[in-house]
Amino acid sequence: EGGDFDIAEWFFFRPAISFDRLRVGNPEGFGAEPLLAADRVAARATLTDLLGGRVAIQSVEILAPKLLVEADAAGRTNVQALLDALKGAEAPAEKGEGSEGPEITVDSFVLRGGEIRYTAPGTEPMVVKNLNVEIRDFNPEAAFPLVAELDLFDEEALHLTFDGETGPFTPKSSPASGTLTIDAHPGRLPEAFRRQYMGDFLASPGGGSTAG
Repeated sequence: EGGDFDIAEWFFFRPAISFDRLRVGNPEGFGAEPLLAADRVAARATLTDLLGGRVAIQSVEILAPKLLVEADAAGRTNVQALLDALKGAEAPAEKGEGSEGPEITVDSFVLRGGEIRYTAPGTEPMVVKNLNVEIRDFNPEAAFPLVAELDLFDEEALHLTFDGETGPFTPKSSPASGTLTIDAHPGRLPEAFRRQYMGDFLASPGGGSTAG
């Protein structure tokens, strides 16, 4: 809901479109909360490149997105259900021998104030908060700069930052190099999470280790 576009930029071959209060509903069989919600999603492309068969995006901006990843009793997620539904709705495309998709580049990608919540039956929700991502000169066939940060669970429980580069991507690898900084306070993490991923040694931080 709430989309608009900039007419003036079309005359300069830089079409822009934005959506305010974007909502993507959950597939049938999952909860009533939206799968995805965002305060604003905006993008601008270069029309001359689009006409030439090259997808050149000048900028993408996503503000306060909230993604709900919900698994059912069989382990299937709402995201997979949505992708399957979209795939089933697509008309079969004719592919020529040796045909390739268009080249895609993005000059600037910015995501601010994101949140990801994962829920599954019988487990405590896992929440990523304050997700911020900035990418420059994105090209899947080359390395490009990436700066990201996030908080896991409580804002002071586990804070991660990455400053470096990633790419080029292949079907079997997503290389990255840079500086990863982790600021962790295990005592503020949920006990079940500590036991599952850190073992009994940190099950009760501050209480000493136990040996069985």
